[in-house]
Amino acid sequence: MPAKPRLILHIGTEKTGSTSIQQFLAQNRDILAEYNVFTPRSLDSGGGNHAWLPVLADPKAFDEFLCRMRVSDVKKRLASIRNAFISEINRCSSSQSSWIISSEFLQSRLGSKESLLFLRSILGDLFDEITILLYIRRPIETAVSLWSTSLVSGFYVPRLPSPSHPYWNNACNHARTIRLWREYFPEARFIIRLFQKEDFVSGDLISDFKAQIGLPDDALTKDPERQNESLSRFGMLCLCYFNRKFPRLVSGFRSPIHYGFWRFIRQHTSGLPGYIPEPQEYLDYDSSFAESDAWVLHNIFPDREFLWPVTAETAPEASDQPFSLSNSEALLLDMVLELWCLSKAPRPWSDKVLHYPRRIMGFIRRSVLHALKA
Repeated sequence: MPAKPRLILHIGTEKTGSTSIQQFLAQNRDILAEYNVFTPRSLDSGGGNHAWLPVLADPKAFDEFLCRMRVSDVKKRLASIRNAFISEINRCSSSQSSWIISSEFLQSRLGSKESLLFLRSILGDLFDEITILLYIRRPIETAVSLWSTSLVSGFYVPRLPSPSHPYWNNACNHARTIRLWREYFPEARFIIRLFQKEDFVSGDLISDFKAQIGLPDDALTKDPERQNESLSRFGMLCLCYFNRKFPRLVSGFRSPIHYGFWRFIRQHTSGLPGYIPEPQEYLDYDSSFAESDAWVLHNIFPDREFLWPVTAETAPEASDQPFSLSNSEALLLDMVLELWCLSKAPRPWSDKVLHYPRRIMGFIRRSVLHALKA
């Protein structure tokens, strides 16, 4: 029987730099191969995210993803991907080689007994050793970043969701995640890392990730640009207002009005302050996950005094600003939205005729957003 390679399975969690890690892996395939480290192209759904692996394990949890990928015959497509994955691994099968698979959806979408057993059966047939790498973040920070991402994705979420919200709870309950994956991968080696700069190797996420996968820090790799940075507080307000006015899905697909708008908002509001949770929100999240954090501290990091650093932001002063736009801000944003919708509407005119109206609209957009910043 041919020797099986090793696997490093990076499962998230969400909002812990997974996109940057995936971009790093995708940009450095050739360099990684020099160190006998490989990443599967067959599972890549775009940008280095190996999202097809969790889809194989539980396709019912990915209805919108499959719709977006325009998959008509799910069984046929998944069978094709699985066969391509097996063939790709077998072509580089060696006891000296390592494979890295990375998708935060492994943690966020797979939670049932059936999906995790199916995942174990797929990987157990192909790999001799499995290491599961998990980055975890302070729950309140995870929650705010996840809220920002939900707005970018087009959801109308007017306030920070409660810690009891199923999706937010799953992302923040790190003890449950670790126990669940240990239960279904009892033979795996686990590496749990804290997502905070002071705990990264060399104070950098990519350097830390390289250290965990056994890659020398001085390896001549290309470092990715920062990905998926959270919106400013005002940017979140703008997107929340926009998402309430325009549904994110039309006939099951993302509305074309949504394309690019979040980038437009981020571009013009990126220098503004971020959202700082209210004292009650800090209290709710810290108390809701105190037991989980205590378990992680005792069982995973017994030499630490605290799991998360104690900073001034732990107990911020109450804000006197409600999370809503003022009347004048809403009026100006309505003007921007009217122009944005006009720019997306189909026109019979030629590009030459549209040249000046587009320049005028661009000038008005810049002027309005400059006024909003001020």
